Amino acid sequence: MQLRFRDLDGELQVMNAALLGEALQGMAEFVGSLSAERGLGDGPPPEVLVRPIREGSVVVDTLIHAAQQDPFGALTVAGGGAAGIATALRVSIRSLRVTVSSFDHLPTGTTKVTWSDGESQEIPTAAWKALQSQKRRTRRALGKIMAPLAGRSDVLEVREGGATQTSEEITESSPVVVEATTDDYRAARPEPQDSEDSQERTFEVEGRLKSVDFDDNSKWQIVTLEGSRKAIMEDYDFLERVDRGLPLRKDDIFQFLIREEVTSPNGRTKRSWTILEVTGHRQGYHDDDDEQGSDVDAD
Repeated sequence: MQLRFRDLDGELQVMNAALLGEALQGMAEFVGSLSAERGLGDGPPPEVLVRPIREGSVVVDTLIHAAQQDPFGALTVAGGGAAGIATALRVSIRSLRVTVSSFDHLPTGTTKVTWSDGESQEIPTAAWKALQSQKRRTRRALGKIMAPLAGRSDVLEVREGGATQTSEEITESSPVVVEATTDDYRAARPEPQDSEDSQERTFEVEGRLKSVDFDDNSKWQIVTLEGSRKAIMEDYDFLERVDRGLPLRKDDIFQFLIREEVTSPNGRTKRSWTILEVTGHRQGYHDDDDEQGSDVDAD
């Protein structure tokens, strides 16, 4: 996969070394984050290698080197190798500009993501789930990858290519699959409260729905063994099932896949929950006077 940093005239002769180093570190962190959440399969994490940089626009060729090679010597990574990583990178950068309207897990092993501007694209499902479970870490990695856009560069172009192709061949024959600008860089940079002390984890928990808000997905409330907690609902498949008639009862038990973000602004610990997926649902206990159970409070 090729990263090409250029100015508005299409060339760039020099670049700040620290910014370029940050971009390479960000690329390694982005791939590492995908791999840690099994977004690239269950095998050992791939290694990100770099070819010598050539003169002209600052071009960096990264080789996504899998831990094992196939019988023909081609580098393989679950989810499409460099192509899968480029797709994940494209989805991540696009999420800085528009929001997700819905997504569907397809039987082909990919997820179709529909954006708020009406456009859609597919990404390997494993990579999609990995991105959703590590949003804060992914955004930090994106900010590093695009760091040179804070200097002399105006545009980042990403191209896919084969390990046997030269850098010039990739630039001349491969189309741009991802393009980022200084606006994307500014959107990816951490907000003031996003310090390195912030933590993020993903886990499953059983609970009940206390209240829901179909006009504002940030105002859902669930009850678990830890008590009542507000949560952001991001399982659009579940919302579609509810829209098609799935009843929501207060006593029903749900299995939630939760992403928890812990920050410490001004020395005070703040926890926020996001429902990534409703992975299970079973009917709860209802008394004899209310065989069907009462509905969840809804706005």
